[in-house]
Amino acid sequence: SALMKLCRYEQAIICYNKAIEINPRYALAWYYKGIASFILGQYEKALYYYDNAINIVPSLAKVWQSRGYVLYKLAYFSDAIKSFDMALEENPLSADTWYNKGVVFKNLGCFAEALKAYDEALNIYNFDHRYWNNKGVVLKNLGRYEEALTCYDKVILLGHMDIIVLNNKGNAFYGL
Repeated sequence: SALMKLCRYEQAIICYNKAIEINPRYALAWYYKGIASFILGQYEKALYYYDNAINIVPSLAKVWQSRGYVLYKLAYFSDAIKSFDMALEENPLSADTWYNKGVVFKNLGCFAEALKAYDEALNIYNFDHRYWNNKGVVLKNLGRYEEALTCYDKVILLGHMDIIVLNNKGNAFYGL
């Protein structure tokens, strides 16, 4: 909505509340209310609103993905992965969902699973520097330093040379 684009999240929530009051089964109003709440750092509320949207329309992949991300932020990692899996059932070509699933696996230290998820994301869309950087981190953690360096080079080719990428690349060189 326009209010969301203007970063007026509290006002947007008021509008979503009115829409829900008129039609409590308006799944997208619940979804966008969840997004606004998430941005405001109200993760438990966001989860509640996403669940309401899913209860109305269980096939909304973007709601499952958002639910997975908020569960990740709340450190409910296995539930986050389940939500990402539900999102991927509805939309297996969502590179961001694959990426987010990889992030959860990476943070759990499940590097082989993370690598599979990042590869899926990159097979769909290979121009996102985050995908390449995180794949490089996972490869480095797996001791595959040369492959990690290739990933960091791709990040730099995509125009995202920053301190994090340079540090990660240095760590990969250090491992050689």
